[in-house]
Amino acid sequence: MNVSLNNCTVLNSKSSVQIHKIMSVYRYNWFRQLLIVVIVLISSQKLFAAPIDDFIIEIKSDNPGNSLSNQFTIPTSGTGYDYNVDCNDDGIFEATALTGSYICDYSSLGGAGTYTVRIQDNSGAGTGFPRIFFNN
Repeated sequence: MNVSLNNCTVLNSKSSVQIHKIMSVYRYNWFRQLLIVVIVLISSQKLFAAPIDDFIIEIKSDNPGNSLSNQFTIPTSGTGYDYNVDCNDDGIFEATALTGSYICDYSSLGGAGTYTVRIQDNSGAGTGFPRIFFNN
């Protein structure tokens, strides 16, 4: 008996079984690879996601202001600050336990451009970055 399967003609039952096994292995490998990709994506989101109370801001370092075109100043006003800063949201803090303003310097990170800055409480009470103060 001849059976057509995606432009492939099967002449006997032995060939049919072999094609079925090949298609099953292909389907299994495809599903397995997709499952691995999904697990990795979900895991990476949990590993690198910022805590919900982090202050995240996207900045353009070459906008007019008090700092150079390859810098961004995190302006503070008053007291009560105890924070960590990740100037390019890569998971590595450029400075920790800050109590006042801080300048992110992007000269070694690619120069002027758009960056995501993550500010994290360092006090443990959720009060380490009470406000941001833009004067101009």
